[in-house]
Amino acid sequence: EKDFPGGGIHVNAINTILTNQFLRDSSPEVNWFLMFLVALASSKFLVRGNFKYSLSMVMIFVMAYVLATFFVFQLGVIVPVCMPILSAFVTTLIVLAWQAGRDRKEKSLLLNEKSNIEQQLDLISSLLSSKENELGEIQSQLSQIRQENEDRSKSQSEKINHLQEQMSKLVQEKQNLLEKKVALEEKVLGFRVHISIDQPLERDNEEIKKECDACGIITQSPKVLQIFSNLKKIAKTNETVLILGESGTGKELFAKAVHRLSSRSGEFVPLNLNATPETMMEAELFGFEKGAFSGADKPRKGKFLQAKAGTLFLDEIGDLLPSLQVKLLRTLQEKEIIPLGKDIQPIKIDTRIVAATNKNMEKAVGEKEMRLDLYGRLSAFVIELPPLRERPEDIELLSMHFIKQFGSEFKRRNLKGISTGAMKKLKNYPWTGNVRELENVLRKSILLSPAKPSMLQEKDIQFSNLTGTISPDTQQDLSFQEASFQKPDQKKQQNIDDSRFLSVARRNRFVISNMEKELDIDRETIRSQLKGICFQTLVNCGFDVSRTTESLTEDPTLQNKLEEKVDQYMKTLLGNLRKFETLEDAQRAVRDYKIQDNIPSKYRKAIEILIRHSWPGRENDGFSNTH
Repeated sequence: EKDFPGGGIHVNAINTILTNQFLRDSSPEVNWFLMFLVALASSKFLVRGNFKYSLSMVMIFVMAYVLATFFVFQLGVIVPVCMPILSAFVTTLIVLAWQAGRDRKEKSLLLNEKSNIEQQLDLISSLLSSKENELGEIQSQLSQIRQENEDRSKSQSEKINHLQEQMSKLVQEKQNLLEKKVALEEKVLGFRVHISIDQPLERDNEEIKKECDACGIITQSPKVLQIFSNLKKIAKTNETVLILGESGTGKELFAKAVHRLSSRSGEFVPLNLNATPETMMEAELFGFEKGAFSGADKPRKGKFLQAKAGTLFLDEIGDLLPSLQVKLLRTLQEKEIIPLGKDIQPIKIDTRIVAATNKNMEKAVGEKEMRLDLYGRLSAFVIELPPLRERPEDIELLSMHFIKQFGSEFKRRNLKGISTGAMKKLKNYPWTGNVRELENVLRKSILLSPAKPSMLQEKDIQFSNLTGTISPDTQQDLSFQEASFQKPDQKKQQNIDDSRFLSVARRNRFVISNMEKELDIDRETIRSQLKGICFQTLVNCGFDVSRTTESLTEDPTLQNKLEEKVDQYMKTLLGNLRKFETLEDAQRAVRDYKIQDNIPSKYRKAIEILIRHSWPGRENDGFSNTH
């Protein structure tokens, strides 16, 4: 090498010649195709909607192309780099310019239409003002003439008649102008873009709001932000958290936030106790060994072990069986579990519990549905999520979030926002199903709305056949408080046809006070017949609770309430069986009105069937597995 510099280069060249491993340029046709492909892909990314996301995807695609050229070069093929990247850059500029022009044109059209309508409105307002002035003058003249001596000439009487005709004509014109003004104002409200989304927040709340967004919690409500701030403090500990709130308020999101903000290394494992069959609830929680019961062909970890070093989220904790409440309490105290099976040793666990329910836990403790000591363990830290109707400022924020989400999902790229009239309609709705109901309403509204408009209009909002005018106080009457178990007076046991009863109930949305007025009977009789109809329908539907509630009401927003009430009815019925040793004794007690004595006689047979089907120790796959 020192005598002949560059020898290595010569050797490499000789090797290339001998092995025939020459570098090859790609053909011009391939080069043009690559430029076209890069430009086409860049344009496809850019027209998908969000500017930052689209630009990021273009950059990632260009980097991927450069990386691909490197790997192709290793195979001995040289493909162009600069020209395709330049084509992507030029395509980006062209598409962005086109989108900007399209948006300006669309905005200009909307503004022009809005301006024309407002000009018409101003003209009508001025005409209306002049008509009111003319009307005032005529009324003044008419009043003056009426005050004069009644003995006037015929010409004065004709003048009075003429003025009255003019006044009547002006009143009619004024009324027509008012109606036209109202119609135009409503049309302007539809074209007015609702833009007041983000409310100014304090600096500390702004930071908390960003953390909420990172956890998937969309809110600007000071009440919710304060809850999240307190949650951050407790998340770092190992304390048990109990989350209370109505259905659809986002209890699982807050449970995930507890896990996310904690320092636990394990997984977040959810378990909905209400959706878990009673016969499998213990196995789901604690796991089982092979042969522990019929069908246990292989061992399986329970949720506690799956959430080892993590967080176990027990949703609908208020539905936990009394027998399992004792075992859960022991697990929380001893920090160990015992899977199902013979001679199983306790297993130490490090699992944090986050529980949630939409029930009143203090009432459940008072009614012996929940153990007081278990409630004490679960409620080390309690948060209660407010319903959506108590945080109306979040309706705007959540609506815009869902509009962007579903607009992208349903390929409604033109949909940019919501009109003021539509937002007003959303704010006036009671939202008994909370955030989940708002999400479903906007999904349906966007899906069924016209494809071209850039704003969701008031006429596009679909409330799933609900009126949207029910007050929260009226909605609370849906709780159907349990009637006291006293045998009703014979005078109150009116024979109401079930079909008529259900028709009235559906028409009044199962509000007891409204049904009482329409049927003209006392509420205790209404509750008794409602309970009997629930039992009879449950038997007719093969002990399937979901089919039962669907049969009782056609309104999906009421089905959860009715499922909860059927569940409560059955728990009360089965709880009364503990004092009977045999099935025959229990059924005899039903016939003798010693069980469920307030239920009309025509439903007694259904109660006997339910007792026989659910008698303790009877193997069945009916009510127990579907309830």
